[in-house]
Amino acid sequence: MDDPVLEARNQVNTCLAELQTALSNYWREAGEPPSFILEAAAPALPQGALKNAKLYADRDLLMQETLMEGAIVAEVGTLNGNWAARMLEQKSPAELHLFDKTFDRVRKDVRANPVVTEHQGHSWGEISKLPDSHFDWIYLDAAHDLQSVRRDRNASIPKLKPTGILVFNDYVHWSHMLAQPYGVVVAANEMAQSGWDVVGLAITPHGYWDIAFRRSGS
Repeated sequence: MDDPVLEARNQVNTCLAELQTALSNYWREAGEPPSFILEAAAPALPQGALKNAKLYADRDLLMQETLMEGAIVAEVGTLNGNWAARMLEQKSPAELHLFDKTFDRVRKDVRANPVVTEHQGHSWGEISKLPDSHFDWIYLDAAHDLQSVRRDRNASIPKLKPTGILVFNDYVHWSHMLAQPYGVVVAANEMAQSGWDVVGLAITPHGYWDIAFRRSGS
């Protein structure tokens, strides 16, 4: 009997080899890298926006140092609820608001927690319904295309308290696991162009980093 997992793996390897060949051919013929596969060029992070930034070995450490106990928290895009469970266990938030299009895959223990509120629908629209200056910490991990990340970012900013922190998950231009462009770096770096400082950058073994921002001077 054929192994469907092995068959799928072989198909991925074949497609990757074809993609690598195509990219190399383009670079050779055009004399420049195939930057068109990215959604947009990201603005540079100003050095001044990094003056208080700290580097973390993983996102758990970033969360430990930037998220206070008993805070009001939002996770925009929760998937299976594993990250929400870690926040509940380690930081005991007073409120944890979860945003997603469906909660069918979210852990039952997370959904049953009395501090958890579910908001189902388009994340940016659901966030906009909540009071301004309400959240201490918002974690963005929903759709990763540039338009969606900007929408979530723009909807989240007024909902943060003056000293609140906005965290972008998957701070990469290109998802090497899905072979598709992400708009997170562009949307995140734009923050530093408009009065926000980087407070933390969390690196990970798999290369999908987190970056956290707070308003300058707060």
